[in-house]
Parts: sequence; C-alpha cells; structure tokens
Amino acid sequence: MTTTAAAVQSHPTDTLLDRVITIKAQIKLLEAELQGAIDSLSDLVQSGDIDPSFSHEDWSFSFNTGRRTTDYSSKAKTSIKAIQEADIAAGLATIKVGAAFWTIKAPTF
Repeated sequence: MTTTAAAVQSHPTDTLLDRVITIKAQIKLLEAELQGAIDSLSDLVQSGDIDPSFSHEDWSFSFNTGRRTTDYSSKAKTSIKAIQEADIAAGLATIKVGAAFWTIKAPTF
C-alpha cells in the first residue's frame, strides 16, 4: 500500500495545534523559572534588602501584598446570590462578561 504526498503532509490545523502545545510548554518552564526569581525578590523585600517599589533598566517593580478577599458562609453566599439576582431583575445591576479566552491544559502523566 502506497501513501500519497497529501496523506503524509500534516493538516494545517495539526501544525497550528503542535505550535500552540510547544509554546505552552515553553511558557510553563519560563513561569516556573520566573516564580523562583519572584520568590527571591519577595525574600529580599521581607528582609529589607530592597525597597518594595523600584525601577531597574526602565522596568518598574512593585511588591503588592495579597489581594483581600472575604470568605462567606454558605448561608451568606445564598443571601448574596439572591440579592444579586433581584437587583439584576429590577434593572439595578447588569451582568458583565469578560473577554473570551482559551484554556489549554497539558496532559497529566
């Protein structure tokens, strides 16, 4: 059985998907490396060796404490949800939808 040149050639979508996978893998490696460097910067701020806000080669760096969040009980969450739904129905609130995006996950081995 012989294979035609068209059958051997990969589909353009396959090539695009392979490229996305390659880039995602590279990003994952770079993010891990970056996180280590950021952790080291955080240690330097905590020890007082560097200021929490500075510039280096025209890049601005600012250490930000964690985002404040509120953890509600399930009963409070239900009440908040009911208030939100009532406000939307009454026209006092609107629903905003963010930009569409892709979620691309690597396989787990």
